[in-house]
Amino acid sequence: MSVKRIIGIIILIIGVIVILFANYEKGRIAKAEGNIKKGTSLFSGHSAGSEAGRSVGGAMENKVASYSTPVMILKIGGIVLVVIGVCMALFCRKK
Repeated sequence: MSVKRIIGIIILIIGVIVILFANYEKGRIAKAEGNIKKGTSLFSGHSAGSEAGRSVGGAMENKVASYSTPVMILKIGGIVLVVIGVCMALFCRKK
């Protein structure tokens, strides 16, 4: 087996790990968003509480939403690594 093929397999494995990590983080973000919605719904019964819940919940939602873009970039990067790894593993041959 050539060195290029071995490097391709390593890149493929790294890409799969990156995709799995991105999916794990995406799940954590979804869980955090659900917890924020639960927390803000506790304050929705009273007008003053509703305003406080929206201001605090809005700040927390913005913080959680700021992690969505890096996770998406991480997932796309993992997919690119998988494609590169597969291509190297399949098409790189000894001459």
